[in-house]
Order: sequence, then structure tokens, then C-alpha cells
Amino acid sequence: MTELPVFCIVIPVTHSLEYLRSCLESLARLAYPKSAFHTVVVDCGSVVGLARFLAEIRPQLDLSFTTLILPARTPSGLAWLQEYRMNEARNAAAHACPAQNYLFIEDDTSMPPDLLRKAEAWLTPETGALGGPDILPPQMDVMAEALDIMLNSGLGSPGRSKGAFSDDVFIPRKDYFLVPSAVYKMFGPFPEDALFSTETEFARRLREAGLKVQYMFDNPIWHRRTTTFSRFVRRNILISREKVGMLLHRGIFLQSAHGMLFAGLCGFVPLTAAACFSRPFAVLWLGGAALYAAAVLELARRALKRRGIRAATLLLLLAPCHHFSVCCGTLLGLLRGAKSPVAAA
Repeated sequence: MTELPVFCIVIPVTHSLEYLRSCLESLARLAYPKSAFHTVVVDCGSVVGLARFLAEIRPQLDLSFTTLILPARTPSGLAWLQEYRMNEARNAAAHACPAQNYLFIEDDTSMPPDLLRKAEAWLTPETGALGGPDILPPQMDVMAEALDIMLNSGLGSPGRSKGAFSDDVFIPRKDYFLVPSAVYKMFGPFPEDALFSTETEFARRLREAGLKVQYMFDNPIWHRRTTTFSRFVRRNILISREKVGMLLHRGIFLQSAHGMLFAGLCGFVPLTAAACFSRPFAVLWLGGAALYAAAVLELARRALKRRGIRAATLLLLLAPCHHFSVCCGTLLGLLRGAKSPVAAA
């Protein structure tokens, strides 16, 4: 019987042919035996001209890859969201291409040559899932630079700050998610009606089963964090809404970061009202606003040093919009209740 490849690298195509080319070229340069890994490119129906592109690039690459095409689907209200068929693509690839381990990435990522060798060194019998740093490559646009600075700061996503991960809190991200085949078979498939909470729930179930979810601090990938301002805000609202539904379903909303945010909102409204009539409350309100402004200005200073005045100005806009959209998504999740797609998984 033919030995299974050590790694199956799964790439749902959701961004662009240009990014996919960079991704595949980086895989062709991996310093790892070609027979020990296989690549699966999944056509999610959102990038035009993919079949022709793959036919043209295949002879140019020293890379073995399989192409899968997801069944056509009538576009949903989430068709604007690039990753809305991500889990469907992952499950299709895992079903079609057996392997010892699955590395789920996105087409807007690129791999350093030693990525698989380092990943193999991290694997143990207790491994449930692995992830690692995602680094912005050079020469990205100003929006990507500002977004990267903000999300990897204390004002960004909880726990995303570089170097802040420990094995008991780390959650792999969808652009860099390594799962042993035996673990996937035991805890999968991924819920295809969930968009953003898959890795969070998966990591929770693995830890409850006594398996390790680890952060490969020495094994980064390059991730092109491209988006538009409108998509960024809408995506934030969806992420928060789904996560709140998941937290409500598990009965731990009040202990979560979103629960603390909601408690802060509940306190902010009466504090704002009281500040209009009471000098001490007004001083307290202004003090909180000053602390927040100082934190945002510090991020703008970093953006100014890294990319210039445009990035700094954009970050001054991004940070408040990020937090406002998260608040809106949290409130919508509470109104919706424990009806997250993850709850049904």
C-alpha cells in the first residue's frame, strides 16, 4: 500500500489568481521531499478564470497538486465574504485526499522553505492542532499595513498580540491551521454553516479531550492582509455576532471578552448621561476618553514610523471603527440569542 503523504496542504481559492500564484510558487520551493506532501487547490467559485490559470501554471511548477471544484451554489447574502465557503472546501479536500496531517491555509499566504520541516518537528502524539505567526510581507498597501498594526496590538483582536500566546489560550487562525488526520476524523468535519468560530470551538474541544493546541512561534507564514474598509467593518460585525451566539450557547458569555465589552457598554451609557450633569462623572468620562485616545495615538505613531502619514491617518479612523463594529456585532448577537451556526455543530 502506498504510504500517505505526511502533509496535505489545502488551499481554498477565494482572493485572486495573483495571490494564488505566489502561494503555489512558495510551495514549490519548500525544502521538503516532494513525495511527502500534496497540495489541494479548491475552486470555491469566487475567482474567475481559475481552471485556465491552473492549466497554464501546472507545467511551470515543480509541485504536485489536485484541483477540486465545489458544487455550484446560488450566491447567498454572504457572497461578498471571501471565506464563506471555507469549511466546505476544507471538508471536501480532506475527504478526497487522505494524508497524515492537514495544513489548512488561504490563497493569500506564502510559505518559507522550511515551514513543513519545522511543523513536523512540533508534531507529537498529543498534538491536537498547530498554528503560528502570520507576518505581513513587504510592499503591501497602506490599508494592509495599518490593519496589521492595529490587529496585532492590545487594541486589536484579544490575544493576537505577537508573543502573547501560551498553549492554554492560543487559537489557530483560518489562514494557518494544522490538524493531524486522526484528530480531524475524530472531531470533524468542520461545520459548513459556521464562518468564524470554527477554530475557536475546535480548539476548545481538543483541550477538553486532553490534546494540545500549540503556537509554533518559530514557524511563521506571510499573509497578505488585504481588504476594503467596507468589508472590514461588515466582517467585524459578522464575527462578533457569531462569536456571541457561540458564547451564549455555551453559557460563558459574561466571562468572555465580548461579555466584558458588553458590561463596559452598559456602564458607558449611564456614565455619559451622568457626565452631562455631574462634574466628577465628567472628569471620569474625560479620563477614560483620554486613555483611549492615547492608546490610538500610540498606534498611529507606530504606523507613521512604519509607513508614513497616510497609514497613521488611516489607523486613526480604523481603530474607532473596529471597536464600534465589534460593539454592534455584540449587540446583534445578544438580540439574536444562542442561534449561532456553531451551536448546531
